[in-house]
Amino acid sequence: MEEKQMTFWAHLEDLRWSLIRVVAVLPYLFDHFVLAPTTSDFPLYRWLSQISGSNNPLLPDFSNDNYSVEIININVASQFLTHISTSFWFALVLMFPYLIFEIWRFVQPALFREERRSVGLAFIGGTFMFF
Repeated sequence: MEEKQMTFWAHLEDLRWSLIRVVAVLPYLFDHFVLAPTTSDFPLYRWLSQISGSNNPLLPDFSNDNYSVEIININVASQFLTHISTSFWFALVLMFPYLIFEIWRFVQPALFREERRSVGLAFIGGTFMFF
């Protein structure tokens, strides 16, 4: 990668765009990963309907395309708090590699070649150990 000098404001601009990219990915992850089990086209439901058929009394009928999970609120703020806490934990797990990549993109220009190699291996190993 090419070495380049950046001003303080250029660093702030780079950090700003990194944060914008992270925030832009969050709604997609929440809709397609966190709330995915609430619809009938969830892959696990399709798999369960194939292996069980409709004659297993212990499982709901997943083969019906109208199957959905309703999220029920029992407290005034439970929907909001559930949304926030679920978003936080799933974002932590699912976005960890992407966050590490963005941190690496931000820190990497300030490191020497030997430091880049060592820190890169630590990031890859840390991500693997996290999962």
